[in-house]
Order: sequence, then structure tokens, then C-alpha cells
Amino acid sequence: MPETTLEPIAPDEAVRLYLRDRQNELADATIDSYRYKLETLLRR
Repeated sequence: MPETTLEPIAPDEAVRLYLRDRQNELADATIDSYRYKLETLLRR
């Protein structure tokens, strides 16, 4: 199995990438809900 090296990224970038990745799998309302909840955590 090939070894993958993970690079650290900022939390806001991680949320953006996660939501972009899930966009084709989930309804727009679900993405909006996830965005709201995750951004609330980022502000803490």
C-alpha cells in the first residue's frame, strides 16, 4: 500500500474542502446546514 503524507491545513480550508467534496452527494440544504454548524465551531 502506498504511503500518503498528510500536510497540515488551516481549519477553515479543511471545512471548505470537506463541503466541496460532499457537494455532489448531499442536498444543497444539507450542505448549508453543515456549513453553518462547522463555521460555528471555527469561530470558537
